Amino acid sequence: MTNDFRGKKNLTKQSIINATILIAIVTALLLVVMQDQALAQAQQPGLGSILKLSRASIPIDIPMEKGYENGHEIFFIATDVSDQKTADQLTKMTNFTVNVAPILSQTPETARGQAFIFTNGISGKGPNGFQLPVLNAKPGNESYSPLLQLNMVTWKDTSKAKELKSVQEIMTAQESGQLTVQKTDIIANHPAVKWDGGSMKIREDKKIGDDSKYVGGQVVNIDTEKMIVTMLAHRGWGPDGRTLYSHRCHTRHASSNDGSYKCSNR
Repeated sequence: MTNDFRGKKNLTKQSIINATILIAIVTALLLVVMQDQALAQAQQPGLGSILKLSRASIPIDIPMEKGYENGHEIFFIATDVSDQKTADQLTKMTNFTVNVAPILSQTPETARGQAFIFTNGISGKGPNGFQLPVLNAKPGNESYSPLLQLNMVTWKDTSKAKELKSVQEIMTAQESGQLTVQKTDIIANHPAVKWDGGSMKIREDKKIGDDSKYVGGQVVNIDTEKMIVTMLAHRGWGPDGRTLYSHRCHTRHASSNDGSYKCSNR
């Protein structure tokens, strides 16, 4: 009787061990399958943020806007603006979140550039559905600043409106009584990306990995046809503890909760 009891006891222990090993093997296999599925899903369009949130460096596409500077085209990005209504308008126009940064309104006048936005006149792809905006300077000019004070330009007689491509042309039209220029207290962060005779430095090494460094330039590619600039961003932590991807002058950070992107000036 005793031997039979011990045999059953030993058999029970062995069964438990075997079952534990089997469970461990099955669990390991399931984890491998789940990881493979997550990797496959993350590589599908629209789900890249699943993996991006764990990377040290990632490429970021930011939509560009176009304007005129001294008669030439200039391309820039919108990251922040001091006014909520303007931020909403730019966000809708670019399909890219433009942050509200009220403190920008405190920018000293000597540090401001000037942007002229048309409220009527020639139809176009400007912020209000009219001609492109006009900027007062480009990088390399003494008066250049990415922080632009917005000025609203209104034609008195829209039948006489024509496309203007420089500040001088706007001032001449104002002096002749053809239009009015109204200064606002709205300041927008619009860093120039490409302009007549130059652009932000484009990286020679376009392969972005966890070891990618700041040196060599922050721009991976500038596409003026698709109106997209691709930049290198590095992972960090925001004040709320969420993942933040940043580059030197501007940042675009991804919430670790939903993977959505936002931009802000740093």
